[in-house]
Amino acid sequence: MDKFHSQEEFELIEAYLNGSFDSQKQEEVRQRISSDEGFAARVREFSEFQLGVERAALSSRLDSFHAEITDERDATPTRKLNTFQLWSIVASYFLIITAGIWWIMEKENPGERLYHAYFVSDPGLVTSMSGEGNYEFDRGMVDYKSGDYSKSLQFWQPLLQQDPHNDTLLYFIALDHLQLENLAEAKELLEQVTMTKESQFSREANWYLGLAMVKEGKFEKAIPYLVASEREEAKSLITELDQ
Repeated sequence: MDKFHSQEEFELIEAYLNGSFDSQKQEEVRQRISSDEGFAARVREFSEFQLGVERAALSSRLDSFHAEITDERDATPTRKLNTFQLWSIVASYFLIITAGIWWIMEKENPGERLYHAYFVSDPGLVTSMSGEGNYEFDRGMVDYKSGDYSKSLQFWQPLLQQDPHNDTLLYFIALDHLQLENLAEAKELLEQVTMTKESQFSREANWYLGLAMVKEGKFEKAIPYLVASEREEAKSLITELDQ
């Protein structure tokens, strides 16, 4: 198991996965992940640990969930932090499964090739560790982070029907569809998020919407969304699109 070099590095990884940094700092960490294999391995390891903790917390909440009247389904999920001490204590009780390597066949279609070269899944939100959160949303988030996108949709679609303008649900349901190759559905939902300028997911929605259009070969239509994402890697992608 890879060890963290320091508590500072631990806190850096934790904040990145929790989405606590501004877009520039998040981009700096992404660039380090791309260039430093050891650091990337530690990020994956902590992500697996975090997911294990969330699964355990959700399991302990299941019985009480069925006995409660959930009248706060529209509450906006928040990103929560773990502590370095929590890692030290809990890690010994969880089996950390090293993330496997995703092998992607190179596509003849240049749009497909660029899409796979630049696409990195959103790490998702840290679910509530207490009984105060929305169990159904949290359960779906655990499935999303586990790569079971069809199952997370089963939890999230009913919530979206109750709250059709919830930008958090719109964004993550769109990413489910994107992972499931349902491009039309993903683009429609991402478009809604991009039009909600006050949304914390607006820039990310622009990025993934642009990528979806790249995948379809609609390069000219993709560029305005890539620019609006304000991502550093969008510049290099646009350069490749112009070639």
